[in-house]
Amino acid sequence: MSHFNFSEIEQRLNELGEDFSGFMDRVVSKTGKSGGFMPSLDVVKKDDAIILIIDLPGMEKSDVVISHRDQVLSVSGKRSTSYADGTEFLKKERSTGSFNRSFTLPENVNSADIKASMKQGVLEITVPLKGDAEESETIIIE
Repeated sequence: MSHFNFSEIEQRLNELGEDFSGFMDRVVSKTGKSGGFMPSLDVVKKDDAIILIIDLPGMEKSDVVISHRDQVLSVSGKRSTSYADGTEFLKKERSTGSFNRSFTLPENVNSADIKASMKQGVLEITVPLKGDAEESETIIIE
């Protein structure tokens, strides 16, 4: 019977990940471009609302635009960092750049009552359901 050495397999996978990460670091540093920024999110459904929770570390609410049109909710923005010219990075993992996430909402959305708040870099958008109010195109972050 074969014997699997899981610690050896885990070590090999870690080495492969480090090799790939090193390769990507070299490609990014040569092109001068970052891979972009795609914020992580959760979408939660409750009886009376859909809630989107989006991680936007290092961003202010003034960096984010939320809009709703034709049953599509869009969240966009730009995350940047500022370093002095000529800064030499030993490692650069923080993603920067523009992002745009769009979500098709169900027909029974009360768009005039969509609410957004942002605390400690976490954006929470509450989309009420079962409404018949007039559509609103821009949502203000509280």
